[in-house]
Amino acid sequence: MTNRLFTLALIFLSVPLFAAPSHLAGSMRLGEPVRQDDGQYRLPLIVTTDADSIAPQAFCFKLNFSAPVAAAAAQHAEITQGRSATFEWQNATTTTLSYLVVYDPAAVSMPSGVSIIVADIVVAYSDTITPVSIDFDASSMTMIGNQGGTLSATQGKGTLAVAGATINPTSWYAPPAPPQRRRSSGH
Repeated sequence: MTNRLFTLALIFLSVPLFAAPSHLAGSMRLGEPVRQDDGQYRLPLIVTTDADSIAPQAFCFKLNFSAPVAAAAAQHAEITQGRSATFEWQNATTTTLSYLVVYDPAAVSMPSGVSIIVADIVVAYSDTITPVSIDFDASSMTMIGNQGGTLSATQGKGTLAVAGATINPTSWYAPPAPPQRRRSSGH
């Protein structure tokens, strides 16, 4: 009987009571563009993970612009605002923006199962008529992952959904004010 209890105790102790998540799945999308006072557009980069996923600590992407832009950059925002990254790199051309960032869990705790803004994409686009589409490049490595790079969600694996956005410059201008009515002189 003692051997049997000892065996059951070993089995019980070898099974974790709270199993840590061992996968990562979710989405990365651009929010609605907002025109700033300086004429640039700011688009939030939103990451959402499944509720049973590990918490992401890194993400990377390549964005393609359907028309040339004057400048584009990724900036820390909301949960990452004021936090230093363990590693950060970006590169932009007139038609692309690539970005890679890794955060230490002690500096940034990105929760699972909720949508969080992890960066802002700032685009200088001077065309006042032609819309510009911004899409995630399917041929590049767009992903979210853990700090060590051992778990990741990607489009290629089918574990990461992506959604771009469109800047439509004509929707940012208020329509002209209606003409004022002339007062009749009443004579």
